[in-house]
Amino acid sequence: MFFLMMHIIIESPHSGLFQPSPAQFPASMVRHSADYAVHKLVFQPHCTNIFNPISRLIIDMNRAPNDFKPDQIFNIPANFTANPSHYGQMGLGVIYQLPGQNKIPFLEYINRINNFYNPYHQKIDQIINRQMALHKDSLLLSCHSMHDSITQGVDICLSNCGGQTAPDILLVKLSDYWQGLGYVVGINKPFAGGYIIQHHNQIPAIQCEFGRGLYMNNHKLHNGFGQLKKQFALFINYINNMA
Repeated sequence: MFFLMMHIIIESPHSGLFQPSPAQFPASMVRHSADYAVHKLVFQPHCTNIFNPISRLIIDMNRAPNDFKPDQIFNIPANFTANPSHYGQMGLGVIYQLPGQNKIPFLEYINRINNFYNPYHQKIDQIINRQMALHKDSLLLSCHSMHDSITQGVDICLSNCGGQTAPDILLVKLSDYWQGLGYVVGINKPFAGGYIIQHHNQIPAIQCEFGRGLYMNNHKLHNGFGQLKKQFALFINYINNMA
């Protein structure tokens, strides 16, 4: 038996729409940047569900904590080193900076890390550590959505960072489920997997990306939402009965 009634952790880091007062971004921009309604799409009552309510424009949970350009923040201590990724270089790191937007003070950055970022990642670690202490097989599913403009013809993308965060055979078996329903599945394309599954890979961790057109258009949910939600619930059953 490959897995038998494993404990599945489902997390959605980019579904949140909340931004602390005073609002820094227009509501339309917050909604556009979010993985809108993914936390509702993938919620399963018999799994552990983790949802980040904070907009990714305020703090992006799927980036390393020092992933930003130094010129985004002022009063950075001399002993602190920023390490921007490709996304960070574009102003899309752990702290977003859009064209024309002012820098933020280092203290504001630290407050966002301490108040939002660290508690989220600590919660994931606590759940994983508890399951490991109970010697229970577990799987982390980090769930997202893809804008139709970047799907590259893929409906669903499953990622394991090129075999680093979960066995390739597991990824193939999960892909088989969605392909059996007629979806075009990309493995590590167009997304290879982000910081969350790389950082929390004490257990198998997989990133799941759903094309937005499958369940919404023009920022509104359509009938495909209910169908995809039912299929995701069956996907969880499929994992638990995988042989």
